[in-house]
Formats: sequence, structure tokens, C-alpha cells
Amino acid sequence: MNVEDIVKSQNCAGCSACSFICPVGAIEIKENPEGFLTPFIKGGKCINCSKCVQACPAKNYDRIKHSIRDSKCFIVQSKSPERKRSASGAVFYTIAADVLKGGGAVFGAAFCEDNTVRHICVIDKDSLWRLQNSKYVQSNIGDTFIQAQDQLSEGKTVLFSGTPCQIAGLYAFLGKEYENLITIDIICHGVPSPKLLRRQLEEESKSWQGKVKKVSFRYKNPIFKSPSSFYMIMMMRFLPKIRRPADDPYFNIFLKGYAFRESCYTCSYASPNRVGDFTLGDCDSHRLYPNFHPYESNSTVIVNTPKALKLWDNTINKLCDYSDLDIDEEIKKNKQLGHPSERPENRNFVYEDLENMTWSEFSKKYANRQSVIGKIRTYCALFMPSFIIRIWGKLHG
Repeated sequence: MNVEDIVKSQNCAGCSACSFICPVGAIEIKENPEGFLTPFIKGGKCINCSKCVQACPAKNYDRIKHSIRDSKCFIVQSKSPERKRSASGAVFYTIAADVLKGGGAVFGAAFCEDNTVRHICVIDKDSLWRLQNSKYVQSNIGDTFIQAQDQLSEGKTVLFSGTPCQIAGLYAFLGKEYENLITIDIICHGVPSPKLLRRQLEEESKSWQGKVKKVSFRYKNPIFKSPSSFYMIMMMRFLPKIRRPADDPYFNIFLKGYAFRESCYTCSYASPNRVGDFTLGDCDSHRLYPNFHPYESNSTVIVNTPKALKLWDNTINKLCDYSDLDIDEEIKKNKQLGHPSERPENRNFVYEDLENMTWSEFSKKYANRQSVIGKIRTYCALFMPSFIIRIWGKLHG
């Protein structure tokens, strides 16, 4: 068996570990027809050493996992004012800032100038904002596994965050434990391909006669206390273009799970067995804690390893408000902690439609038409307190 057999079995998550492990550089990571980053063997270069298969997390999942049943679980809100830039409770920022304070390096997903999402390395606190907030698309790992290994070998503390499959890929590449490595796996629902997002941004740029300069999937009111709302916000030349999720093709497809990577629907990491030192995500059972920051989005934090617990007890918990979390109730609400997303029927043809339909046809099929009232409501959401938006929603259905 080689890496192409794993890809054909639809188990490949595109973590890129195999390409770094190959001793002769026979494995190239490039987009498949749907736009997902996938390993391909360069003709004639493979020496059949099987090192890629031996390391592949898709084949060796049981090597790395921690049960959240044995972990400490909390609902958390950081005390840092930087929580306004975060999708939920700014716990990632708090951990990352502590690592940087000690001279370490932080790796995570960032929107780049061309609106692609790539993993980057941050070594100063002023650049940490690039790794905050949610990016609902598969990130390109690039050469960050190698960068992380170099930093670890120099004795620096490294924090690496990503989807669970990316964290598993990092461990597979490193091949040994590093006491100075801290990992964060996010509670992931699945990833659409970069090709889908790229197509939408290209079409939006054409229709508004100006490049989409910035993309955001979550929004917090900068003045008032507010939860993190789901909005597709595309910053254009003069004004932002804002849509509620159901009114936006990409966001609607993402929330309904129509375009995830095939491996996402059978994901071994969408379970109570986690791979990271920490597991972070939105706290979906927050209504069970009505007195805990009721007007803000809070984080679920699962502390999985002794290394993570030491960091939590010594530093992080002093920088946050937190309370014990009932993990069984959180699993009921936050389903990706229990099982992967179900594969919907539309997954059979969404990428075929993307290839063959005009953007107008595609949008009409996969998104609602935004009403005038809907447009008013979305723009008002940028300025009004959240309770006014909720009252407006009840009055207008």
C-alpha cells in the first residue's frame, strides 16, 4: 500500500505529513479536482519504502489520542480585551500570548493577502490577531511542520493550533515527543475546499468591480457586549458586503455540510478521543450556565494532558473567568465531540454544480435571496446592541 491507496479510500485528510516524511521527495501536495489539498506521487520517484503509510494518521489513529472522560473541562471567558477579536472566549489568544511572552512561537491559520487561508508562524504579540477568529475553510499547512520542528530543536516553546487531523499530522511528522510543544485541536465540523471559497470571492469581486479585501465569518459588536454572530462579511473597496449565513452561498453550504472533504464525514477525531493537549471550541451548552457571561460567546476548554494541565494551573486560569463544564451535556449540544457530520445527499453533486453552473445559477440553488428587511437587519447588526437585534428578529419573524 502507498499514499495513493489511502487517497482512493477517501480517508486522507490532507494533513501533508506524508510529503515531509518521504525520504526522496516523491510526494507532492496539490489540489484535487474538488480543490482539496491532496498528496500525489510523482511518477517514477517512489521507492516503495512505505514510510508515508507507516506514519499516516489516517492509518494509525490509535497511536495518538486522549480521552476527554479523563480530562478537565471548563466553560471559559478570557479577561483580555482581545476577546472582541475572537470568535468565542479568546482562550486561544490567552494561551498564545503567554507562549510568546516566554519567547516562544505560535502557529495557526491566517487569512493572507490573497484571501487564502494558510498556516503561519507568529513570534510577536502584535501579529497574533492574524490567528484569531474562525476560518471556515481548509488551511494550507505549507512548510510549518518543518518550521515548528526547527523551533523545537532550538529549545523554544512552540504552540501549534489546527484541526485535529492537522495536529495528528504534526505528531506523525515529528515522530517523537517534545516537552516544549503545546498543541491545540479545535472542535471542527468539517472543511469545504479552498476552491469553493476562491470561486465565490472571484465572483463577488466581479459583481462589485473591486477586489474583496478581507473576509470574516464571525462578528462581535465593537462597542457593546455581544455574542459572536455568524455573518459572511466581505470588505470591498468602499463598503462591506454582509449576509446572514442562509443568504450566502458559501456560508449556507458550510453550515449544511454540503461540501466537506470526504474524510470529514468519517472523521475519527470527531469523538471524545482528542489528539491535542488542549481542545478549544464554542461552548454550545452555554445556556446551562446562565450566570456565566450571559451576553458573550464563551469557549469550551478541554485540558487533555498533564502538560496542558500544568500550563492551565500555573498561568492560564489566572487570566480567565471559568467554571466546570459538564462534558456529557456539551457533547449533546456540540455534536462534533461525539460523532462526525452526516454526509448529505447534496454532497454528491455540489462540486459538479460548482464546475458546470454559472455563479448566478449556483447561488440561486444554494442560498436564499436576501430580502430588503434582511439587508437592513444585517447592516444594523454592526452597530446596535445584540438585544435590540433579537427584538427586531422577533418582530419581523
